[in-house]
Amino acid sequence: IKGFGCDISPQSVIVAKKNAKTHGVDHRLNLFASDLLAAVSGKFSLIVANPPYIATDEVLEDDVLLYEPKQALFAGNDGLEIIKRILKESREHLYINGFLIMEIGYNQKEVLEKLIEKDTAFEIKRWVKDISGVTRVAVLEKIYG
Repeated sequence: IKGFGCDISPQSVIVAKKNAKTHGVDHRLNLFASDLLAAVSGKFSLIVANPPYIATDEVLEDDVLLYEPKQALFAGNDGLEIIKRILKESREHLYINGFLIMEIGYNQKEVLEKLIEKDTAFEIKRWVKDISGVTRVAVLEKIYG
């Protein structure tokens, strides 16, 4: 399997490249800096996303803010700014019956369900919960477009 990976932060891409080399998979990955899918061309069977999804006014523990850049955490007033962009941009880059697997915030399942109801391109296939039983991952299939 070969993959492409991108992050808006060039520093994060450097770390990812070092990790890929450490784990012996660097020859199978093309890692680059990009604002979501802006620098991507072509179509894929699978897109996996771990976007920022925290609302700007949400209070976080100090240790999170010490080790994570704000750009990797916060996504607008409702925390959905980047998720909405991923839904829109991935329509162009997924084959029909391709999957978008995306991490979401602890309180975003219902809102995402409503967004998908309005978006005829995707269908929710399943939700994945974390070890605390909180829904954290959406598995979506592109069914149209």
